[in-house]
Amino acid sequence: MTGYMQSETVGRDEVVAALSMWDACGGGECPVQHFGAHDGVEYYVRYRHGGLTVDADDTEDVLDQDIGAQYDGWWTDEQTTVYLYLIAGAIRRGDLAKLVVPTLVEASAHPAHIKGPLPTRLAGIDRAGADVWVSPMDLDAWLSENPADHRRLRKSSKRVGWATYCRLQSPTS
Repeated sequence: MTGYMQSETVGRDEVVAALSMWDACGGGECPVQHFGAHDGVEYYVRYRHGGLTVDADDTEDVLDQDIGAQYDGWWTDEQTTVYLYLIAGAIRRGDLAKLVVPTLVEASAHPAHIKGPLPTRLAGIDRAGADVWVSPMDLDAWLSENPADHRRLRKSSKRVGWATYCRLQSPTS
C-alpha cells in the first residue's frame, strides 16, 4: 500500500516541483479536472460525485477511489495540493495503481495541505485589459501589491461571475 506518512514534512519548493507536471489551466468544480504529462504519458485527474479517478493515456481509471461524499465535486486549494502532490509522486515512482489517498477529511492532516501553485485563479485585469491569473500561494501578496488590477476585475460586468467563483477578497474596498 502506498499512501502518506504523518511524519513526513513537505516544503513549498518540494510542492512546487512535484506539481510542475500539471497544467496551470486545471481546476474547476463538478468536476475538478487536472491534466498533466510525465515521460510521454498524459494523465487526466477527475474528482466528481466523491470519486477520484486518474486516467493514463487511453487507460481509464488507473486509480479509482471514493474520497468524498456522493454528491461532492470540488476541492479547496489545500486539498488540490495534497491530491496532485500524492498523484504526481506515485506517477514518478511508477506505482500509481497502488496509491491509496486520504479522504477529504483526512487530507487536512497531510503535510502537503498548504496553498500551492494550483489551481491558478483569475485575480485581476491589468491596465492593458489582459486577465491576470495568480496561484493560491501567491494570491495574498499579489492582492496587496496590485489592488487596482483586482478592482478592475471586480468592476468588470463580464467577469463578476469569475470574481465570485474565485472567492477573492480585495485588500481594499
